[in-house]
Amino acid sequence: MKDKDLELEEELDIEEEQEEEKEQVKRAPVIIRTLLLLTIISLVLFLIGYILTRYVANYGIIVKECPVYSSKINEDFHGTKIVQFSDINFNEYRNNVPEVIQKINLTNADYVIYTGDLINSNYKVTEEDKNFLRTEISKIKATNKYAIKGENDNEVFDEIFSNSDFQILEPNQVYRLHSKRSYINLLVLNKDIVKIPLDDEIYNIVLTHNPNNIDNILQLYHPDLILAGHNLNGSINLPLIRDLNGSKYNKAYYEINNTKIYISGGIGNRNHEHRLFNHPSINFYRIRTSK
Repeated sequence: MKDKDLELEEELDIEEEQEEEKEQVKRAPVIIRTLLLLTIISLVLFLIGYILTRYVANYGIIVKECPVYSSKINEDFHGTKIVQFSDINFNEYRNNVPEVIQKINLTNADYVIYTGDLINSNYKVTEEDKNFLRTEISKIKATNKYAIKGENDNEVFDEIFSNSDFQILEPNQVYRLHSKRSYINLLVLNKDIVKIPLDDEIYNIVLTHNPNNIDNILQLYHPDLILAGHNLNGSINLPLIRDLNGSKYNKAYYEINNTKIYISGGIGNRNHEHRLFNHPSINFYRIRTSK
């Protein structure tokens, strides 16, 4: 009797094992299909992300209007229009340069200021490229056109901007912008910052290429306005990713102790060709006396 019971139990165990094997065989295609589906979804999401960051976010030029008010601005400068563009980082993609020039000219700016980094450091510029840039940049319609250098700019920068009716401004120099009987100061400060006497009763604008200079500038000066470039507002404008470049100044605007700080989002790209929520842009400032 016991032997029969044991045999019966063994048969039941065998049947259970066989049933479990059948279930595993049935589950295997489901797991494979699930993994395949997840792989396809991941590839589609990657492709959408690539298209968005590489093409959609790089398409078009945004004009960011920035009204600037100050009691130091009198009627002679009230309504003055300044355009800042920066970081073309020119390479084989040509970085929307003709559209940039068109957008600048539509503003009818009194002053146009370029804040550095003309050629991408990984790109070998050709004579054809230089001719293209000279032709396009010389189309900018403004009486007063100024440019400062970035860390990657060399004699090619000098050649192109000096032949496009731009005045190249030297660091640690004060330039006066005149309107009728009045003037405002334009001070260029890049790496080696020195203290230059400035009249705080006059409206003072500081130009610097790299926002990482800002803390050092504010230790020595109290300007009314700082215009910078370089950081491209983080390129990928997401909180955790935007700050990976090691700079504390990745947003478009700050105000520190009554100094207004605007950082250009730039035209081109530096280490990669991707942007997100951060289209190429130019800054358009309307300077007005305080209400």
